Amino acid sequence: MLKACCMKRNPFAFAFALTALVSLVATAADPGAPTANSSYQAMAAPHRLFDGKTFSGWEGDTNRTWRIENGEIAGGSLEANVPRNEFLCTTRSFTNFVLRLKFKLSGKSGFINSGVQFRSQRVKDPPNEMAGYQADLGDPDYWGSIYDEGVRNKTLIKADMEALNKVLKRSDWNEYIIRAEGRRVRLWINGLQTVDYTEPEAQRPQWGVIGLQIHGGAVAEARFKDLTLEELSAPAASAALPRSSPEAQGVSSAGIRAFVEAADRQVIAMHSFMLVRHGRVVAEGWWKPEAADKPHVLHSLSKSFTSTAVGLAVAEGKLSVDDPVLRFFPEYAPAEPSDKLKAMRVRDLLTMTCGHEVEVKWTNAPWVQTFLAHPVPHKPGTHFQYNTPGSYMLSAIVQKVTGQTVLDYLRPRLFEPLGIENPEWGASPQGVTFGGWGLKLRTEDIAKFGQLYLQRGKWNGKQLVPASWVEQATSKQVSNGSDPSKDWDQGYGFQFWRCRHGAFRGDGANGQFCLVLPEQDAVIAITADTRDMQAELNVVWDNLLPAFHPKRLRANKPEQLKLRETLASLAVH
Repeated sequence: MLKACCMKRNPFAFAFALTALVSLVATAADPGAPTANSSYQAMAAPHRLFDGKTFSGWEGDTNRTWRIENGEIAGGSLEANVPRNEFLCTTRSFTNFVLRLKFKLSGKSGFINSGVQFRSQRVKDPPNEMAGYQADLGDPDYWGSIYDEGVRNKTLIKADMEALNKVLKRSDWNEYIIRAEGRRVRLWINGLQTVDYTEPEAQRPQWGVIGLQIHGGAVAEARFKDLTLEELSAPAASAALPRSSPEAQGVSSAGIRAFVEAADRQVIAMHSFMLVRHGRVVAEGWWKPEAADKPHVLHSLSKSFTSTAVGLAVAEGKLSVDDPVLRFFPEYAPAEPSDKLKAMRVRDLLTMTCGHEVEVKWTNAPWVQTFLAHPVPHKPGTHFQYNTPGSYMLSAIVQKVTGQTVLDYLRPRLFEPLGIENPEWGASPQGVTFGGWGLKLRTEDIAKFGQLYLQRGKWNGKQLVPASWVEQATSKQVSNGSDPSKDWDQGYGFQFWRCRHGAFRGDGANGQFCLVLPEQDAVIAITADTRDMQAELNVVWDNLLPAFHPKRLRANKPEQLKLRETLASLAVH
């Protein structure tokens, strides 16, 4: 975050007690490969971050500072002074990974320095700066070190230059490998390990963008090529919900089996099911080829996560549910906004009562501008009309007040504490998380989210989401029908639906459910590809609800075996 070279190595940076271990041992083995004390595994084959031709997937000052030459990314100049720090950043964030790249740093005068940012974020003031970890480059002794850019503004671990000088090729191509897994970060240059650092602060974000830096205050040039990244998956067991037998939690194995068999017969294309009782998973199954580790698109169940982001932003004092929507986007407001548009509040977006008669159709214009130009024939707050673009507006508002996408905003506040690894969520052409659709998670991640809300926002003794928000979001805020036999007529909260039997839910098209049953102290997560979602819920009420009992049941090994066999034999048909 600091511009001048004399400020970057700030002697009065915060004093933190750091626990880190430096290991400087050259090894013939692949330094990016998992070691005996690492349980992080590759999720997929390495992929290229730079295609050698375009800046697709990157953002930065590509008009003056950054350019592409001979299939390389070049930053700075050997003919003129670089006026300030500049970063070229990925548009995507990454959590656990192995990053490999080749670099060449050259210069004629001034503070000749560069680096590779990771687990970093752009900052607002000044906008050219970043905050996060940096794998450092430059003389006299920054090569191979890890620097905390814009946070503590200090070198966390310095490399052993005596050892590194034996393999370092100044003003020529070298290889950097950065391995980030959990709180541990390791760096290698040309096969020599220079850093093995463990972050002592548990709350320090373990995610962020990758950034290439050219430091200001020098006639210098940094070049990068052959950038590949291999994403790693954290050990699932470390964040898994505890397991139990059904009877131990007061649920009949025979009743669960009856539900699974009925769902298999009556619901077209069931994909997965998980039942949590008293905080423990008592049954889980996937219809092949679906699998426990396979993310599933949530469709509109995504809305409940966006609601959570709004609630967290409200708790942090960044907005109020009674704020006018126009307040956040004066640059996109119509020249003469109607009185009804002026009256539209955040609360009206949350409750699907923004005043629209029909949903917005996106155009080539910025999506927020298109939404605000849409007619508002009804007084906001009085007319329920399901409105996915309204959920996108909530995402845009969160991004406006926090400076982060909803996806990135939720990572340290929700996803990481729940142990939800590598959530995927697309964005609009303007870089705003979709909000109303598109989130991809595993079935157990859905169950964890439901369990968090069942526990009124508390997780492992910590209040992640204010209990007051959980109460508001899952209570009936507006009426949306009067048929007592339909789960879509029981009222709507803040991007959550009320259900029969005292339950509430988040749901998404084609049968995605996060069903929370407070009276039974249970959560049911379901993914599917069906067209009749009411029939899907009816199977739950008719077959699974009777399986719940108020007290622990006597163990029933024969029925538990039948249930396991049934769950193991499921396949989409």
